[in-house]
Amino acid sequence: MAQRGLWSRREVLTMTALFPVVAGCGASSSAPTVSSTAALATGSSAGQATVGGKSLLLGRAFLPSHFGGAAVGNAAFRVVDLETGNTVFTGLTDGNGQYTALVTVQSSIAVIVTGGPFRVSGLMNPAQQGGGKDFNGVTDIACQAGVTAVNTKAIGGAQLTAGRIQNLELAAAQLSQTVDFFSAASVTQAANLVRQLTNDGANPPA
Repeated sequence: MAQRGLWSRREVLTMTALFPVVAGCGASSSAPTVSSTAALATGSSAGQATVGGKSLLLGRAFLPSHFGGAAVGNAAFRVVDLETGNTVFTGLTDGNGQYTALVTVQSSIAVIVTGGPFRVSGLMNPAQQGGGKDFNGVTDIACQAGVTAVNTKAIGGAQLTAGRIQNLELAAAQLSQTVDFFSAASVTQAANLVRQLTNDGANPPA
């Protein structure tokens, strides 16, 4: 129960604050919901396909390596369109931490996994990167950096290209081992530094 309390506080301090439009993210009435144990899964760790004209997002969520690196199984997740701030999909990871989602969004999105001891999230640009990606502590820091940049209007959602996302993640990888993911302040400090090192993803870190 203590971990749930930490997570709830973290949700309020970080993602909810970063997404004023998405503060109610979760089960949006317009967002389709599916379990990741559905027949959408292909068995690969990360991959992409097109189903009924929609992009299939597929990958796994893991805790940061210095927190054990375990899969975040049976956890709620949501997919957020960063151009509109709308939740476009909600679901559950399977027992192996695998998420699957069908979305029409082709620009920048954030996948946010809750239910573990702390949030695990990541950025994707399906049109440029495909829909397959695993998430961990590195992608979570980069995700907060990118979302903050969009939320503060430093960049637009459409500017979170595959290249920008990669640059944010390169910088986050340099910092992740020193971050206390139980501390919202620690993650926020790292995300802010990632923004500075990359000029909001415009260039790779030095």
